[in-house]
Amino acid sequence: MVYLILLGFLFVSCTGNQSEQTSEESSTEELSSTTDSDTSFILADEMKEDAPIETDVKGEEKPEVTEGELPGKQEIKPGFGAKEGAGKNKNSVEYHYKRGLVLFKINNYEEGVREFDTAITLDPNRGDSYLNRGKGLMQLKRYNEACKDFEHAVNSNHRDTSSYLQLAMAYYKLGRYQEAVEANTEVIILAPRKAKGYYNRGIAYGLLKEYEKGIADFNQAIVLNPKYAEAFFNRGLAYYFMGDQKAACEDWELAKFYGNQKAIGAIDNYCK
Repeated sequence: MVYLILLGFLFVSCTGNQSEQTSEESSTEELSSTTDSDTSFILADEMKEDAPIETDVKGEEKPEVTEGELPGKQEIKPGFGAKEGAGKNKNSVEYHYKRGLVLFKINNYEEGVREFDTAITLDPNRGDSYLNRGKGLMQLKRYNEACKDFEHAVNSNHRDTSSYLQLAMAYYKLGRYQEAVEANTEVIILAPRKAKGYYNRGIAYGLLKEYEKGIADFNQAIVLNPKYAEAFFNRGLAYYFMGDQKAACEDWELAKFYGNQKAIGAIDNYCK
């Protein structure tokens, strides 16, 4: 079998399959090439399942998140401990909402989801409850349910970039890459000066094998963040699949320079 380095490309809807994190604000995952081997991506239908994506368009660029780091290490709002909750009404929405966040922080997604179930039962109109429950469902690989929660969150607040990014992640997990393109387009409309939306949409285009569109998005991501190692790496992959090995190797050299470890394997295997 001839091994190729497949784009760490992304994204999928709410009736097909079933991971992500939890944060009242937003998570910090980034779609990237995170597999066990530098050459373990192959040009076939064997894309690795757990490629994370960037979900915090409000913050600064974050370093690559690996598969081993993905569960439970995302930032959430300040904890809701026993002392803080002691005087709270245990039948209130806020009690169950904050308790759900704390349970997610310690990787207890099953119980955390149940807390958000209760919060939503008490107040079915609170969009961030759906957003966070969806993140817990993603961790449990219940992707169809998570997708529905993210769609509800988007419908509750059409200007929330985090909800659109989470929805794109669910689409990715379910294999619906065109929907992922559309969700990330909304992110770009809402936050045109952030590289993440362009980068993630480029990943989705890559999975659709629309490499020229993917390259255009990676170009824009690099304009906005000239040291975006993952964008250089994935743009190199797009060039590679289009048959431009010289451009691919140049991008992988830049990706390596800015700290992308996958680029080392790409260079060793395809640029010597």
